[in-house]
Parts: sequence; structure tokens; C-alpha cells
Amino acid sequence: MSATFAVLRKELLEILGNRDSLRGPLVQGGIVFLLAGVIVPRSASMWSDPVAPILLFQLFPAAIASMIAADAFAGERERRTLETVLATPVTEMAIFMGKTLCAVSLGLFVSMVTLTSALIVASLHLGQTPLSAARVASVIVGSFSASLLTSSVAVAISSRVDVARSAQQIASMAALTIIFGGDALLRQVEVLTAQRLLGIDATAIALALVILAISARTFRRSRRFEN
Repeated sequence: MSATFAVLRKELLEILGNRDSLRGPLVQGGIVFLLAGVIVPRSASMWSDPVAPILLFQLFPAAIASMIAADAFAGERERRTLETVLATPVTEMAIFMGKTLCAVSLGLFVSMVTLTSALIVASLHLGQTPLSAARVASVIVGSFSASLLTSSVAVAISSRVDVARSAQQIASMAALTIIFGGDALLRQVEVLTAQRLLGIDATAIALALVILAISARTFRRSRRFEN
């Protein structure tokens, strides 16, 4: 576990300390914040839709996490920093988990900031808090599970694609499939109870862990050193 957090810390420091690496997430996060945290929450009809908070505060931030995760291996290979990581005795699973949790952390941060802003805007314009404490907690858990799923898929793609731009393009399509596919499936559920949402979140987390385990197990360090 300590190795995972070491990789996580290294990834966060690289992103937060590099202006070029940070520019993309800032722009994407700013767009999500402006739309989901400031503009859309002014509408009462948005809060009457049970799926809308899931789409705005869970699935959209998960797309940002996916784009960050897509750079995990392919980006480092292009910058010629991947070999340094792979030369350490850190296990493949720790590397995959650390890189994934970095993307999840940033996606979750965007989600929490956007949700907080949306609740404040809605309270000012509508005169009431539109979500209960239980629903807010559900959104937080859902944001983690959604970001974990999209990030695990993106990291798996990045570990097998050498060009960062290609990895991001493929990962973005996968994230869009998860986002709009998830939105369509949720709208088929007659009543989105807290229990059902928790079951969906648990399934997403389990699937993400399976993807990471398979990716780490089939990953070959020696291939990464080839030109």
C-alpha cells in the first residue's frame, strides 16, 4: 500500500508542479465548473430530474479523470520518464493503482467543488437546498466510483498505446460511452433509490479493480524499454 501512495504522490506532484500538464485539467475542470456548478443549477427543472445530478457531478468529472489517466503510461513514455519508474522495485499493481488514484483524486476534486458551487447557487436562486444530505453523500460515493471506472479503463489503454494523443482519443471515446451509456441505463430505472445507487457504485468499483488487476498482470515491463 505504501508503494501505491508513493506512486500517487509522485503523479500528483508531477501534474500540479508542471504548468503544461496542469493546463488541460484546469481548462476541462473550468468548463465543467462553469456549466454544472454555476449555469445549470439556476434551473429548478434540473433538480427535479433524478439523473441530472449524477450526470453533472459524477459522470462529467469522471471524463476529466479519464483524460488525466490516459497520460499515465503513454505520456511518460513520450517524455522518457517511464523507464525510471519501471526500473524501481515497485510492483505493477502498485504502479497501476497509484496512477489511477491520481486521476481519481483530481476528478473527485472537480466533482466536489462543482457540487458545492451548485448547491450554493441553487440555494440563492431557488431559496432551498435541492439535495438532502443522504443524496449528497451518494453523489460523492458515485463520483469516486465513476472516476475509478473511467480512469482504470484509460490507464489500461495508456499502458498499451505508445502515443499519448492516441491514448487520450481512445480513452475519451471510452469515457463518453460510459457516461452516456450510464445515463441511458439510469433513465430506465423506475426509482433511483439509495440502495440501488449504492449497488451500481459497488459494481463500478469492482469492475474497475478487475480491469486494473488484469492490466497489471498482463503488463510487460521489458516491452516498455523497447524503442
